[in-house]
Amino acid sequence: MFRKSCINLVVILVVSMAFMVIGKGNAAILKVADFDSGQKPNNLGGDFGAWDKDPTDFTQTCMDSFSSEVKCGDKGYSLKLTYDVDSPNPAYNGFWTKLQNQDLKAYKELVFFVKGDEEKGFTRRFKVELKNPTQVSSFLVSGITSEWQKVIVPLKKFKRITDWSKMTEFVIVFDDLTSNPKEGIIYFDDIYFTDGKGVEKTKETKETKKTKETKETKETKETKEACLPDTVIISFDSGDIHISAREFPKINKMADILKLNPKYKLRIEGYSDSVGDDGLNLLLSRKRAAIVLNYLVITGGIDPDRLHAVGYGEVKPITENDTWQGRALNRRVELVIIEK
Repeated sequence: MFRKSCINLVVILVVSMAFMVIGKGNAAILKVADFDSGQKPNNLGGDFGAWDKDPTDFTQTCMDSFSSEVKCGDKGYSLKLTYDVDSPNPAYNGFWTKLQNQDLKAYKELVFFVKGDEEKGFTRRFKVELKNPTQVSSFLVSGITSEWQKVIVPLKKFKRITDWSKMTEFVIVFDDLTSNPKEGIIYFDDIYFTDGKGVEKTKETKETKKTKETKETKETKETKEACLPDTVIISFDSGDIHISAREFPKINKMADILKLNPKYKLRIEGYSDSVGDDGLNLLLSRKRAAIVLNYLVITGGIDPDRLHAVGYGEVKPITENDTWQGRALNRRVELVIIEK
């Protein structure tokens, strides 16, 4: 009986060590996928693959493959994702991998390596999602370059996850609102979770503390400068509720400001020109405000409790509606910081 118990204990320890790497400083790492074998399953024994919103819509797609030429490190493969969300229809796709019901309560960070394909082009922004059987939460990753870089996302950023005891899936998402350009190639490697201690923390402290402090100082300065005008104006085409591509940088900048200033709240005010029925213009202005709010929540990752949308119709025009230039100025959504 004693011998059988010892054997069972050894088996449990071996299985546990297969999923956890203990480095200097007792850093715990749960490796999800290093893609070194160039085949399924992932390091947890889970399946993975590319996915599409609508497999029958051939104007949008994502394909996964392995690359031995472009990889992070000197062995194995990386994951190569060729995405296309340039579609006349709502488009999103990406990559998923199973987490095999892992208990992540002991871990603090999601970590992975990523780079874009300089020749084919790539988006600088995409979303990552974590899921359990009843909850899903996303985080917007930005600043992707054509060089390998290490991305560290604190798990507390996935605010809609409250139960980390049974995690089922990690997902990468490209969509037609976030991705620019809408077609390209991005490589991923070494996806894992860490407790944020030991070697991970020491490495950051020794190698990147000065760089991080400089970056934070620069970001703080830029954010304060960006906040000087409390109102940002988003323009709309006549009779349209869709956000124009030229306006996304303004909204994305406001999302960055809100993330760096958690005490800020935002009022989203929708307006229209005077062409058409007053009641329809009021409804149009409300829809414009709502779609900007949805973008800030879904793509920008902003807590909806910090946002308030309202439509005013054709009242409060910036200028007269006598000319097409004036009407263009009045068709707008104003983003107004209401709490500091």
